[in-house]
Amino acid sequence: MSETSTLEPRALNQKSLFWRMAGSVVALLGMLIAFYILLYDLGRTSLVCPISGCDVVQASPYSKWFGLPVAGFGFAYYLGLFALSLYGVFSNALFGFRLTDLLRFVGAIGLVFYAYFTYLEAFVIHSWCFWCLTSSLMLLGFFVCSLLEARNSKRV
Repeated sequence: MSETSTLEPRALNQKSLFWRMAGSVVALLGMLIAFYILLYDLGRTSLVCPISGCDVVQASPYSKWFGLPVAGFGFAYYLGLFALSLYGVFSNALFGFRLTDLLRFVGAIGLVFYAYFTYLEAFVIHSWCFWCLTSSLMLLGFFVCSLLEARNSKRV
């Protein structure tokens, strides 16, 4: 019988490490997109939109939470996700939690919010924001990377 706990973090193998690093890159891209939308919300830049709908979505009442731009929350979320996944390249535990499980959980929580915002675009606002959809795809990509990392992680 092994003396190590089943909750103890295990070292990542090369495939798992690859998917964690890929997740870090995807989180960074999501963070940059959210930052771009945030700059627009703050009046610092114009929004270049390859489809006609970004302005409608950004002008809707759903683009703010508690008087703050939703893009700011997205930026903070992606910043945390990027920091957590980058930290996970060097360690596989944080506060006693396996980072593999934590990254999947945090990614899933983000997907719930993005599903809600995508629902709003489709059925309430009736307009699509290219950058919001791209950000949603980044989060979906991150979540897929976290699933692939978990599938390839070592099991004792």
